[in-house]
Amino acid sequence: MKKFPKLLLLIGIGILGVVLVLLKNNQVRAQNRNGALPVTVENTASAPALVRDVDNARMPFQATCSPSFPDSGTIQCGLVTVGNGTRLVIEAISGFLSLIPGSDPGKPFLQTTVNGVAAKHYLRSSLDTHNGRDTWTFTECIRIYADPGTLVLAHADTGSTGNVGNATFTISGYIVPAP
Repeated sequence: MKKFPKLLLLIGIGILGVVLVLLKNNQVRAQNRNGALPVTVENTASAPALVRDVDNARMPFQATCSPSFPDSGTIQCGLVTVGNGTRLVIEAISGFLSLIPGSDPGKPFLQTTVNGVAAKHYLRSSLDTHNGRDTWTFTECIRIYADPGTLVLAHADTGSTGNVGNATFTISGYIVPAP
């Protein structure tokens, strides 16, 4: 009978040892899943491993245009034509429309083309009076794309003739290689 408690004690210590080993192995596997260990890529000169630095693929970009409203009351200005082999990612647009008092700029918008589809992105604007003129301003953080070879266009329309004024549209973001 005295051997039985000793046997239980030895079995308990053995089970505890096995559990500790399993826990230790599980921690090593968790470290491997989290990228704690380096990865080795083996390749040959005839089959190289292709890599690309994705952080340096972004090239900062900004453009501005400052058209004047003609007597027709409609303005458009091409901010940029996206270069071949690149895609433009617009992250911010800002600007203003300065008109004679009582004018309404309608719904100013930015137009881009992606996958052959031209889309208008309307801008929220707020009214202020500056030097006796109505000034509509806008600033928006956005994410809008434009494909290679396409024109990014800014547009505003007062809807009536004789509303002479001026405007500025500014976009900023980055250029990346087109997929």
